[in-house]
Amino acid sequence: ALLGVLIVADPRPRAWRAHELELLRETGERIWAAIERGRAETALAESEVRFRTAAEALPGLLFLSRNDVGNTYVNGSFCAYTGLAESDLLGGGWVQVIHPEDAGRAGPIWEAAAATGEPFTSEYRFRRHDGAWRWHLVRALPVRYANGEVSHWVGTAFDIHHRYEAEQE
Repeated sequence: ALLGVLIVADPRPRAWRAHELELLRETGERIWAAIERGRAETALAESEVRFRTAAEALPGLLFLSRNDVGNTYVNGSFCAYTGLAESDLLGGGWVQVIHPEDAGRAGPIWEAAAATGEPFTSEYRFRRHDGAWRWHLVRALPVRYANGEVSHWVGTAFDIHHRYEAEQE
């Protein structure tokens, strides 16, 4: 698909000088770079909308985290489940909704995953908005840069309390 045309005209026939042709070439390259930047920005914005929509549609608890700062995003289900604002769950705020008996092992599991870059799966009790403690299956996968370094983590937590109770019986 044709995006545009750059036309430079002179009402009289003429011979274009080398510096004029160079200026036109540079102008065309800059315009093309701006078009490509615009396309990339549009694609990124559309991708962000798709991600946010999917994240908010997810009934489970979803979080994004970075090794150096903790949670950088939690979905609406996470907030609704815990009764806390997103800002309360960012950084290391998520620890406040982990059962005190589980918090002692949650930290080392996260630290080991952050140190090795290996995915992790564990089970913790989360405090629901009404104060009830319910078991959750927590999984997190690293998202890597092209060089293999971990950029951030994508994690989920799903309520498995009924399964846990059945196993205990």
